[in-house]
Amino acid sequence: MTPFVDLVHLPSEITPGSLTGRVAVVVDVLRASSTIITALDAGASWIKPVAHVKEARSEAESLGGDVLLVGERGGLPPAGFDMGNSPSEFSSDRVLGRGVVMTTTNGTGALLRCHDAKTIWVGGALNGSAVAAKAISIGGPVTIVCAGANSEFSADDVAAAGAIIDSLRKAGGDVSLSDTALAAMRLFLSHADSLADFFGECSHGRRLKEIGLEMDLKICAALNTTGVVPILSGDRLVSG
Repeated sequence: MTPFVDLVHLPSEITPGSLTGRVAVVVDVLRASSTIITALDAGASWIKPVAHVKEARSEAESLGGDVLLVGERGGLPPAGFDMGNSPSEFSSDRVLGRGVVMTTTNGTGALLRCHDAKTIWVGGALNGSAVAAKAISIGGPVTIVCAGANSEFSADDVAAAGAIIDSLRKAGGDVSLSDTALAAMRLFLSHADSLADFFGECSHGRRLKEIGLEMDLKICAALNTTGVVPILSGDRLVSG
C-alpha cells in the first residue's frame, strides 16, 4: 500500500491523537537525528533519549556499566558529559556495544512528543532511502516531524525531510503527499546538489559555524550513506 505522507514543522503542532496509527519519523538533521543514525550505524547497542540534562545524568548513573552520557545545550556538551552531539565523535571504537543516554536541545524532546504514534523512527539525509523503503514495505500513513530549533521553524529540518519524501516518491511511485510534504520535497530538490551549503545558510547552521562545528554540516548533509533506521523500542532507540 502506498503511504500518505504529511509533515509538521514543529513538535508543538502535534495534538493529542494526531499521530495515532501513524509512523512518526523525527528529523533533527542538525544534529540529533544524524548523530543517532551514526551512533547506531557504528554499533551502539541502544540510545535512550531523555528531555533534560539533570535527568540524563541521573539515568546514566543509575544504568552504570558501559553507558555513555552524550548530548548538548547551545550546541556544546554539558559539563561532565562523555561526548557532545557531533556525529563525527561517534566512531565504532567509541560506541561499539555500548548503551547511550542522550539529551539535546531539540531532537530528544521531539522524539518524546511523538508518544501517540504507532511507531517512531529517526530519519535524516543520511538514511532517507532506507526510511523510504521501510515505509513502503509496511504501508500506511507517515508523518515526518521536524524538530525545529528552540521552538522555531527550521529550514534545514524541512529540507532533510524533503530528502526522505523524494526517496519515498522514487521508491513508491504515486505517493500521496500533503501540501507541507510537497513543499518540503521541492525545497530539498532546489538544494539537493549543495545541501551542506544550504544548511550553512540556515540559522542553526550559522550557529554551528560560529562555535567551530562547520564540518558537521557536511556530515549531516550526506545523502543515503547508511541503511540504518533507528526505531523506538520501549524507551530506547535501536537499529531497525
